[in-house]
Amino acid sequence: MLKIYGIPTLNTTKVIFTAEYLGLDYDFVRMDFSKGEHKTPEHLQRHPLGKVPAIDHDGKFLFESNTIALYLARITESSLYPETVYQQAVVQQWIDMMTSHAGRWLAAHYFENFIKPTFLQGTPDESNLEEANGFLDIQLPAIDKQLENNTYMCGNEMSVADLIGFCFFNTCEVSGYDIGQYQSISNWYQNLRQSQAYTKTATLLGLPE
Repeated sequence: MLKIYGIPTLNTTKVIFTAEYLGLDYDFVRMDFSKGEHKTPEHLQRHPLGKVPAIDHDGKFLFESNTIALYLARITESSLYPETVYQQAVVQQWIDMMTSHAGRWLAAHYFENFIKPTFLQGTPDESNLEEANGFLDIQLPAIDKQLENNTYMCGNEMSVADLIGFCFFNTCEVSGYDIGQYQSISNWYQNLRQSQAYTKTATLLGLPE
């Protein structure tokens, strides 16, 4: 049995979206941070820092959203994670590209414009947003070009990199960052957003549909 522990945020979305795309049977356990459920001894066994997402798969625990998404694709022997070592590396490089570069700065908009005012009673730090915009102005054209020449991030086959990348861009729905100037990214994004997997994910987590 697969149990996914999380709350409706970016990283949990990656795991749920992957599970839905793969058609997996799972239970979603929504954690209540206000009650300290993430700091209980039971959850600290799943994630040593008391964070989410984390999974319990037949009594085996894993944390870190990218790792979990890759794991789910591999245990199902899905084509989302290719067979050859080179293509696996291509998938991993685009996951790293999104996580360490463009996704990092999209996440900055997500934190400043959504998480901070919604949950922390704070106001956006304009200097952080300006820094994020500077990097996105450099990095998003490279991704747009990749998607102009390919159907998906890693070529003409869907992969875990697309699911993870999509979730970073999905934060724009609440952060207000506009990707409309990047036509290829926008087309790729809307294609995935119209999938049944996203509809189910959005319904479960309360995301914009």
